[in-house]
Amino acid sequence: MSFAAWAGSGGLLGPPVAGLLVGNAPLQSADAASWVDPAAAAAEVDVRHGGGGFFGDPRVDLYLADASTPPQRLRDLLAAAWDFDALTALKLVCNLRGVRDTGKGDREGFYTAALWMHQNHPRTLACNLHAFADFGYIKDFPELLYRLIHGADARKVNKAKSEARAAAKEEAQLSGHKRARDDDAFQPEPDDQPATPTPTAMDVDAAGRRLSKKALKAARLATLALNIYRQDAAYRFLFDSIVDFFVRNLTSDLRCLQDGHLFSIGLTAKWCPSLDSSFDQTTLLCEGIARGFFPRDSHPEYADMKEEHYLFRVRCRLRREFLVPLRKALQLPEIFMTNNQWSTLPYERVATVAMRVYQHLFQKHDEERFKRFLTDLQAKKAKISKLKAKAAAPFPFHMIACVSKESKVSPEGRKDKVEEWRSFVTTLRAKGSLHNCLAVCDTSKGALGIGEGGKLLKICVALGLLISELSSEPWKDTVYAFSTTCAPYSIEEGSYEDKVQVLRNMACDGNFRLTEVFRWILSRLKVMDIKPSDMVKTIFVFTDKYFEEASVRPYELIKLEDYDPVLHAVRPWWVEYRALCEKFKELGFEDAVPQVVVWNLKGPRSAALTSTKDGIMTLSGYSDELMTLFLDNNGVVEPEHEMLAAIAGKEYQKLQIVD
Repeated sequence: MSFAAWAGSGGLLGPPVAGLLVGNAPLQSADAASWVDPAAAAAEVDVRHGGGGFFGDPRVDLYLADASTPPQRLRDLLAAAWDFDALTALKLVCNLRGVRDTGKGDREGFYTAALWMHQNHPRTLACNLHAFADFGYIKDFPELLYRLIHGADARKVNKAKSEARAAAKEEAQLSGHKRARDDDAFQPEPDDQPATPTPTAMDVDAAGRRLSKKALKAARLATLALNIYRQDAAYRFLFDSIVDFFVRNLTSDLRCLQDGHLFSIGLTAKWCPSLDSSFDQTTLLCEGIARGFFPRDSHPEYADMKEEHYLFRVRCRLRREFLVPLRKALQLPEIFMTNNQWSTLPYERVATVAMRVYQHLFQKHDEERFKRFLTDLQAKKAKISKLKAKAAAPFPFHMIACVSKESKVSPEGRKDKVEEWRSFVTTLRAKGSLHNCLAVCDTSKGALGIGEGGKLLKICVALGLLISELSSEPWKDTVYAFSTTCAPYSIEEGSYEDKVQVLRNMACDGNFRLTEVFRWILSRLKVMDIKPSDMVKTIFVFTDKYFEEASVRPYELIKLEDYDPVLHAVRPWWVEYRALCEKFKELGFEDAVPQVVVWNLKGPRSAALTSTKDGIMTLSGYSDELMTLFLDNNGVVEPEHEMLAAIAGKEYQKLQIVD
């Protein structure tokens, strides 16, 4: 039988243990495990900031979803976007998963979206597997089968059960120690010993032999996998498509190995389930792949074999002829670690994620050689970085990391980074980017300085420095502190290291008064000859707060103009904004009132951008794509532009709608 014929025949058998009698205990179906209480789902939606925006374009709403978006909310967004533009919605599903600078790396969000696709557009999901592999990992495919069999929340449920068992065990141990101290242990008489329990139907096979717990578990898993494969046509089509993916890629990789093209070998063998592994027992994928490689009509000796014997033979051939040689050629670190061969482990072949996960083990078992590898790696990276610096436009915060006082970069490296920065500023100035803007920076020791080496704080400082350098007099070389007074700080003199230090040491607090910046601008207009064309275009506020959260408290404003004595509260921004517009009008700048952009760098991307209202536009969250658009579009980022730029890569062009 050919592979194509087998694939359409529903010909899975499962391991021999699948034929054993496992009793009448109910097996939870995927539908039951995936059921969501509508009331609970409605309660999941974060109506404030985390649940996604409403921009009139369902594609944008879906694009702005992130890891903080509840699953049911994500499914609703995907359904609306698919009805509006199916192909773009499919691209946005892949954007959720993208881990190699192709998307957000939201694994759980991608699984939620993929399971929705399986339920509503199963052929499109199954026919785009090769494209999906470019965005995530091949291990995503066995994981999807696992969740279809055991339910969308199976991982969460298993984790909760495991944590509950661990807590119960710890509590029992503590209670047992206490009883041992307080009471004499009870020793039952021989007659009190419990009798050996009689095996039930679910514990024995057809011949009456008692099953081990391991065999019983394997029987249950295989039975569940076989049932859904035989009864669910959509699942069977996806399973067969995944099998076909593994067969094609393993065949190609083995050909590369035989031809000596080692660096052309992919990672399919790494992510293919090992025989009798958890994924294999749960999904029966190894059986499917083995049948695909070695159908019964591929060798005369298979013709008269019993099905169980044939299956045993082809599974062994899969391991011996494909998985073992390909994994050996890949030099996977896990193999060396398992065999305790630390001294021969090839660190240059370790992937980035694996390096991060196993670094502490490398240091523990092979410290001296691993340190030499890191030293050599840093030297290579420095050379590569220097070669690429002239060709690639840097992000502003890259320079900050190199010239700040705590940086370990050499003096020569700092000098190169400063020259790179100056070239970057010159390029942006020539394009007129961010010309005549002002920056308010929240450089307090708050949320922006937490995580990723303080990356967001460096971004905040870098953007403040960049905007101040791109402006003309009298707005040039001035940055405002995120505080009640919004005090201006001059950074005209000193080295870049000094300028960075000034910004990081600004007196910021938890609140700010935007009106203070407007009043400072008005004071300049009154005493200086400034043309409307030279007016401040945009005031950028970089913080970790939302605009409404950053307002000062009423008791701090009792003596200030924007305190409403009748309401005993801060005057609403729209009232204050109208008053400010009148003041600009009196000075002849009616059409030159600055736009305000509040960028919450720490916020969720799902709240990314709101429409301009009362002179305020808000951005939320940080991504490299958003930074690129910010610099390319003079700080004005439309959500549609960001979405289209995010899915414009060549890997997105492989996707296609089938159903």
